[in-house]
Amino acid sequence: MYKSDYFCALSPIDQAHLLERKAEQCLRKEKHEDAIAYHQDAARILQNVLNQYKLNDACPDVLISLQCQINHHRKQDKLIMLRKEQREAMLRRKDLKTSTHQEPFQDLINFSTTSIDSYDSTDLVSTSSHSMHNNMLQEHLAKREEVIKTLGVLVRQQQHQILVLSSKLKEKDDENKRLKQLLEMGQENQNEDLFQT
Repeated sequence: MYKSDYFCALSPIDQAHLLERKAEQCLRKEKHEDAIAYHQDAARILQNVLNQYKLNDACPDVLISLQCQINHHRKQDKLIMLRKEQREAMLRRKDLKTSTHQEPFQDLINFSTTSIDSYDSTDLVSTSSHSMHNNMLQEHLAKREEVIKTLGVLVRQQQHQILVLSSKLKEKDDENKRLKQLLEMGQENQNEDLFQT
């Protein structure tokens, strides 16, 4: 699909970025399946890099950064799937509306032997179109809740990673301040020694 010589010559990180750009282009054209595939491929490539770095005991910050990028692609995958399902549900609702508006009294015409008084008009409204709509709505809500839960987990993971990075940054900052103080104290001691001699 996209594995040209140019693509293969790129580093895995650049390949993932290129796939993300391609996914964005697909979304503009409403090609949801292709966009999902690009994000899944990007996540897979980054996961391979992460696995290799873990074997080589890479810097924890690099591992966290890679994991954040993988989580981003997985989140985009879920969001696009949700957007696709919402669009399909909207199109189905439009189709249902147009079909019910075009032939609203078809059942009454076919049911000519029954008198109008004995025919319950609520039966016409509450038949298959409403049950089908309710089923679609329930499926959509269930999938949406699942995606929201997944996204909540991903957000909490990223928040945790940010907290870990923040604490490491604070530790490094404190260590730098301590080293500066030691350096200043060492220079003051040298200056005092020079004045005494």
